[in-house]
Amino acid sequence: MSNCLAELRRSRGMTQAELAEQLGITRTHLSRIENGLHRAGGWLVIEISRIFGVPAAEIFFYSELNEPKLHVI
Repeated sequence: MSNCLAELRRSRGMTQAELAEQLGITRTHLSRIENGLHRAGGWLVIEISRIFGVPAAEIFFYSELNEPKLHVI
């Protein structure tokens, strides 16, 4: 699953270690989520959304929201 979590985190001047600590997870786990190797569970998605003040769909469905849509005629 593609996401923009790393980009969002960096734009807020946060390190992986800082965000991981706020979330109560390891930096390694956060890195794997950022790289699409693990999916964030429901509570984690909600907490990340809350921390950044950004809807979860904008963070975790980033590529799907930014892909051009095909229109069938």
